[in-house]
Amino acid sequence: MGDASTLPDGGTDAGPICMACDDGDACTTDSCVSGPCVYTPVSCDDGNACTVDACDSATGCTTTPVDCDDGDACTADACDAAAGCMHDRMTASGDLCAGAVDVSAGGTFTGSLACATHATGGVCGAADGADVQHVLMLTAPRRVRVTLTGDGSPVLSFGRTCGAGDLACGNADLLLDAGTYFLSVDAGSGVAGAYSLVVELLPYPSPETVAFPTAADTRVAASNLYYWRAGDYVQGPRSTSLPRARRAVVSLGFPSNGLTCDSLPMRMRINGTEVGTFTITPGMTRATPTFDFAAIAGPTFTLRYETMRVVASGCGAVTFDEGTSTVQLSP
Repeated sequence: MGDASTLPDGGTDAGPICMACDDGDACTTDSCVSGPCVYTPVSCDDGNACTVDACDSATGCTTTPVDCDDGDACTADACDAAAGCMHDRMTASGDLCAGAVDVSAGGTFTGSLACATHATGGVCGAADGADVQHVLMLTAPRRVRVTLTGDGSPVLSFGRTCGAGDLACGNADLLLDAGTYFLSVDAGSGVAGAYSLVVELLPYPSPETVAFPTAADTRVAASNLYYWRAGDYVQGPRSTSLPRARRAVVSLGFPSNGLTCDSLPMRMRINGTEVGTFTITPGMTRATPTFDFAAIAGPTFTLRYETMRVVASGCGAVTFDEGTSTVQLSP
């Protein structure tokens, strides 16, 4: 319709007349003031950085939550309405010695080295890479068995201080006194992935007593019975359930002590290691020494009594009781 003009009846045209402006698009605001239709795009911005704002011509504005997953298992992904996506770095439980995972109650402990960032130093053949620490606090002596499995063959070190492997490298079965110990899981040169650590707390073994010597043991002595020459000995293996021995309490009887003017010094060996000495003197009917020594691995122990020198000529000899003599072994 044209501009305002004189009408036949003498009146005037009021100006352009707006026609229907609905374009059927929900994403525009349709309007007309005095002329052509005006189609203004709808603003769908909701001011929230955590939504993707769009418009559908049929339904209007739409908002879709932003996907903040960065594909990194070691980040905590979140979204802030003002700042948008945030990715906070996560560290593995036990990443630091001060926050070591407490395994004092025993059981199965699972974790992952993928998010570990701290390294205490490569031990037990592992690379100097990130590791996860576990602390074992014992209030009494215990037998402790530990087993580690996981992705990429992780390396286990067992020590008295964090990151040390002074007690064991790899799966271990140890007798431990009361105290604090650390178990470190290291990826080594393999994949830094998931792992499972099994900690078994078993009773501390009790001492075991074995008969020694007996008639079945090997002996080198005068007439296969009397001891007086240098190097005479009696020896035999004994089976126990002890994984180690650190003490031997001897009870060795002498049914015939013919020593008169000299004594007979003896040494005791266990698995070939000398653990102590004692001396048989004239008139003595039984020797009961106690020997403490560095741990000797069991469970089988070869026991040996051995003369250290020859008895002076004419001063006699001794025999060993093969019925009541014993050795008590303690772990």
